[in-house]
Amino acid sequence: MNRVLFIFAPILGLLIEGCAAPGSGIGNLAVSGRLTSSSDQPISGKEIQFILPATYGLGGLDLVMNSPGDFGHKDRRFNVTTDENGQFYQDLGQTIYHVTCWLLPPVGCYPSGPPAPFLLVRLPDNQSEYYAVQTQDGQFKVFTMSGKETPVEESSVKSISTKVENSNDKMERSTVGVINIQIK
Repeated sequence: MNRVLFIFAPILGLLIEGCAAPGSGIGNLAVSGRLTSSSDQPISGKEIQFILPATYGLGGLDLVMNSPGDFGHKDRRFNVTTDENGQFYQDLGQTIYHVTCWLLPPVGCYPSGPPAPFLLVRLPDNQSEYYAVQTQDGQFKVFTMSGKETPVEESSVKSISTKVENSNDKMERSTVGVINIQIK
């Protein structure tokens, strides 16, 4: 029995590894949200600065021997201004992202839409800090402009909550990272 496993284990391993192939998908990415005060009042007419890092959408072995620039990726910076309800929206357009295509069994390529964005966020009124926000799971960290992490309690932000909205239309392939920021 051990001899049979010794012979077939490498073949089985190759079949399992050979079941998936790397690929790329294209879909629309956007960011939206709301800026409020600690008493949950909307803050209108405020500018918010965002950076979508160049590594967005890359995965697998993309960055082992390559840089984001090798794929035509660069940091994408954009500013939004809140409306009278403290809300903002920015369409980032079509974006290329890494997918894994499952060949055996043939179940398709995943993710089916752009992954949730990781963003760097800064409020220009506060020149001393910025926020690293993962919209997929709502995790965020506060950093000083020198890159040192700061406890949330010592920052000007009270809370940041996130969610991700994916299109239900398989042909549309769009993802919106929603970020709600409440400042002290």
